[in-house]
Amino acid sequence: MIFSLTNSEEIAALARWVHSLRRSRGNGLKIVVREMNTSLRYSDERLLLACGVNAIVPSAAPMSRFLTTLEGLQGLQFSRHVPADLDALIKALQPLQQKGYLRLDAFCLAVQQLMTNTLLPENDKGLLVALRPVPELKPAQVLTLCKPRRYGDLVTVLDDRLYLFSPRVALTISIPR
Repeated sequence: MIFSLTNSEEIAALARWVHSLRRSRGNGLKIVVREMNTSLRYSDERLLLACGVNAIVPSAAPMSRFLTTLEGLQGLQFSRHVPADLDALIKALQPLQQKGYLRLDAFCLAVQQLMTNTLLPENDKGLLVALRPVPELKPAQVLTLCKPRRYGDLVTVLDDRLYLFSPRVALTISIPR
């Protein structure tokens, strides 16, 4: 089955359709989403893949690439587990509703919740970076310059280091010059 996605308001309904189809029709069914005018956010892509989509083809991909993707799916079985409870899946895949500085205990709790979330891919749960400021600066001074912009991007201080965590591959923090 091929679904076209023309705007981001369709994602929730599409996730429900895909989840229902995957759970009722099994792993032999091929489900492809073709972006038409929109570009999916990372969290939306993860949701659709977790619901049972085999492949997502970006709107920028030419028709030949789209057809090659479809050919590549032939003979393959969907191999990921799709949980029965869609609402729990949606909740588990939502980005953290926190950003910026957290006290150490809250920071550790938030990171631990992501790390123990079995619905997230084992090797794609986030990035943790420890930074030690130059000797002339204290971590608290550097902390005032960190301005995480996306939900899920967190920062805390422990001893002489700043710890930054992002559930995405790229961490986005503005540090003015």
